[in-house]
Formats: sequence, structure tokens, C-alpha cells
Amino acid sequence: MVAAGSGSAPVLRGWLRAVALCLAVAACSAGQTMPAAADDSRAGLWYFDDFGVADAHRDGHRGQGIRVAVLDSPINADAPGLGGADLRVHPEGYCDEPDSPGTRMSAVSTSSVAQHGTTMALLLAGDGTVGAGIAGVAPEATVLYYPVSYRYPDLTAWGEDDILCYRDGTLETENLAYIAEALDQAVADGARIISISLALYSTPEVIAAVTRAERAGVIVVAGLGNEINEAAGLESLNGVVVVQAMNSVGALQESNPYADESPDVVGPGLDVRGIDSDWTSPALGSGTSNATAIVSGFLAVLASAYPEATGSQLIQSLVRHATPGDPPSGAVSADRWGHGVVSLTGMLSEDPGRYPEVNPLISFAEGARPSAAQLGAAADSSATPEAAAFTPETTDSPGGTAGLILAAAAGVVAAALVGGAAYILIRYRRRGGTRGAQ
Repeated sequence: MVAAGSGSAPVLRGWLRAVALCLAVAACSAGQTMPAAADDSRAGLWYFDDFGVADAHRDGHRGQGIRVAVLDSPINADAPGLGGADLRVHPEGYCDEPDSPGTRMSAVSTSSVAQHGTTMALLLAGDGTVGAGIAGVAPEATVLYYPVSYRYPDLTAWGEDDILCYRDGTLETENLAYIAEALDQAVADGARIISISLALYSTPEVIAAVTRAERAGVIVVAGLGNEINEAAGLESLNGVVVVQAMNSVGALQESNPYADESPDVVGPGLDVRGIDSDWTSPALGSGTSNATAIVSGFLAVLASAYPEATGSQLIQSLVRHATPGDPPSGAVSADRWGHGVVSLTGMLSEDPGRYPEVNPLISFAEGARPSAAQLGAAADSSATPEAAAFTPETTDSPGGTAGLILAAAAGVVAAALVGGAAYILIRYRRRGGTRGAQ
């Protein structure tokens, strides 16, 4: 994950931890991605093949009419695969040129700084036929793009890993008002879903913007940290859809002993196809950023199939149709699975309009931020996460394979870590902020 708005000390601690982990697993990539196998035309596309995406598209559910906002790095809007996408990039970035206060940085770039965000856009709306061949899960959705994170290599002791933002001549590390601005703009621009694969502090300004978005019925999706230092970031906010990453055989991301234990759902995110720095070749990457974009795309597909459903009802469908169950022997504990593995097939099988218009992820516990009252929520026992998670609406798994995935994971976790499929630490895949500052 990109660490946006994090101070230097958390970044340095995260980097040292990453170095230690690289040495431990002996499989750490120094870059964002690793080249995909040249002889495998489907390498990294298992998220598309195994989760019933092609069936959804054949049935006409392609995200049409749905606006998905992405807050991320600058983007290469001319990358092959985005030519046919309905991509609407904010005219300028949200951060200033470091030596020119008030002059916003460009929203687009063809340097490697744009790889992360470009991959997120491709996972949502890529045509899958040209360039890296990234198949978007919601190719007819409108992608509203807001560049909010930048690199200033001359200012960072560890090079391009540190993500910073200048505003009016000041290095922005405290209130993240620019993030709140982007969130508000996304809502004003008609986003139904906001996908955030960044590490963000949960500052009062950000909390207020998330509150406004949720009160407007917008779904906010955020990934867990690939590494964790402390708890309190964006993904801890009340009502936000929090996503963990898994690989094609059902092993969850376990980057280090500090890995988070509070996801809402698990989605495909490890060994997923991204775009290489030449802007034409595929490259495999791993982390919750991929899973966040893909789950956001699934919600867009569901919304296009059932356009009358509210945001809360779409989230109800997401958690009710996730595949629950105990983790396989030798795998991570149950609280790491949340409600289970997302099932696009299950979600599309039933009109979410039949569910309560209550976000089932809202906690009424004291200390929740924002509070349920601030979100305008009223208690409804039929809409609680517990009721949703274990309601036997369906046992369908992604592409019919999730049950097999979970059952098979016990024998493959060790092999995945040792035999060349160890988790790839990616500069742009690390979360930051007070929850997971990297």
C-alpha cells in the first residue's frame, strides 16, 4: 500500500521491518511487481477466471451506469487496456509541486510512480485484450480518478517508498485535508463506490469526509495493511468495507506477525496481474490493494445488475454471500477471514433489494469512529454482521471453487511461502498511517 500522510518515523520502522521480512522469506521483490510468466497467457488472471466474472459479463452485468471513484497515485491514462474505458481523471492532482506552492502536480504520469494507480484502474475497467492484458471486473463502469499521493525522491531517505504531499509550501502530514477534499469531490461527482488502496491516517478531516460519504449512501472500500504497526487508520472507520487478500489456493496474506485481524471480507489479491513499468507487459503483484479494487469492481457489477439497490443493501449482499467457514488446519485464525471469501456468483443470484437498508458493518459500540449516530444509523438486529455472515442464503463459492479453496489451503500454505509463491512485498502495496504505518 502507498503510505500517504505518514510521518518519517513510521515509514522508517516499516521499511526496516520489510527488509527483515525479505531476508526471512528470501523472496522479496524490490519493485512493485514481478514479470508474469511469458508462456502463460492467463498468469495472474485467476481473480477473473475463478470468481465467475466472465459469466457475469455474459449475463450483461458489467458495471454499466455505476461510478467507482479511485483515490490513488497519478495515472497513465494512455496505458494500453484503458483506451475503451470510461475513465474520468480529475484535472489536476491534490498535491503541490514542492518548489511551487499552489501549483498542483500533474494528475497523469508515464513514470513508475503511476504503476500502482494505473493497475487499480485496469483491474476495474481494463479491456483485457491489449497491453498487459488485465481483465477489468467492471469494464463498463465509469472510473472517477483522483490522484492524491506523490513521490518526492529528493526528500526521502529511503527513496521512492515514502509518499508525501506538499500543500501551500508545507509538507502535509497532519490533517490530510486534501484526502477529505478528494472524498468530497468523489461524492459530488456521483460515485456509488469509493475504492481506496492507500494507507491513510484517520484524521478528524478524513473521518468527517468518510461520514459524509456514508451518509450519502456511498460505499467506501479500503484494504487492510500488508504490514501493521498500530491500529486506527482509515480501514478502522465505522461502516467501511475492509478487505483482506488471498491467493488462488485460499492462503491469506500473512506478511508479518503484526498482520491485522479485522477484515470484513477476503478477496483475490495475491499473485494478481498488474502492469509493468514499460506499460505493455504484465507483471504479478500481491497485496490488499488488488483485493480492494477487485471487490469494489464486484460491487459495481452487482449495482449494475440491481440498480435500485441502495449502498447498504449492496453491502448486505456482499457479506451475506461471502463464503464462511473455519480456516483450514495450519492456516490463520478465524478472525482473519471476516465474513468469508467474496462470491460474485452468490451476490448476483439474489436481488439485494430484499435486504434491510442498513449497513451491516456499522458498529454501535462505544468509541466507534464515526459513531453510529453520526452515520444516521438505527439498530436493526436483522442486519447485524453476525446475522448476515451466517445466514445460509447460498453456499456458492467464487466460480464454484471457494469450498475447495478453503479445504485445500492447509496443504499449500507452506508450499506457497517456500516454493516461490511467497508474498511479494511491493512498495506501493504497503499501508501507512496510524493503523499500519509503513
